[in-house]
Amino acid sequence: KLYTAQGCIGAEEYDNSHKGRYMDTITLLNLDKIENTRFCDMGSGSGWILKKMSKSNHLVAIDAVKFEHEYIKFYQANFDYDRFSHDIDEDLFDYIMCLETFEHLSNPYNFVFEMKQMLKPHGKLVVSIPDEDVQHNTYYPGLIYPVDNFLYFMQQMAFKLEKGWHQKTEFGHIWLSVFRNEPWGKHIMKFQK
Repeated sequence: KLYTAQGCIGAEEYDNSHKGRYMDTITLLNLDKIENTRFCDMGSGSGWILKKMSKSNHLVAIDAVKFEHEYIKFYQANFDYDRFSHDIDEDLFDYIMCLETFEHLSNPYNFVFEMKQMLKPHGKLVVSIPDEDVQHNTYYPGLIYPVDNFLYFMQQMAFKLEKGWHQKTEFGHIWLSVFRNEPWGKHIMKFQK
């Protein structure tokens, strides 16, 4: 169960309430056209987007909320504390996607570090975060508001921004980004340690 402003709802009910935005994301990123690719959805909910993708892909969902599906492999993880990259019995992924997950994290560094371990060199990381007009509660508002802070954090984690868009939703705007996984030597630090 998920706790929202509307009360406690199931993952499928949550995903269905966001169906328009999910369809826009599928269209914008051509996710329904991707084939024969290793693809992971972090914070997958009920797997709504993965279920719309081609069965030719190797599809993996990771979330705290478990679901079952015939061609999607599921792993359960706590993104804040688990070293989940060690528990995932998979080869590296071509794509990792996480939509509106960062605002729920108390340890975003762990989450990004673990995803980096699971993503191929130069693999794609697709991320969305709420924009300031959404006023979503978050542990670290300074991480995602304004979006430039988030983009800088991702550069510190050796991810290079390839594309970014503002998406309008019924709740406000979402910032959607595609990053490329770079080697650790390509990280950007304002103050070197």
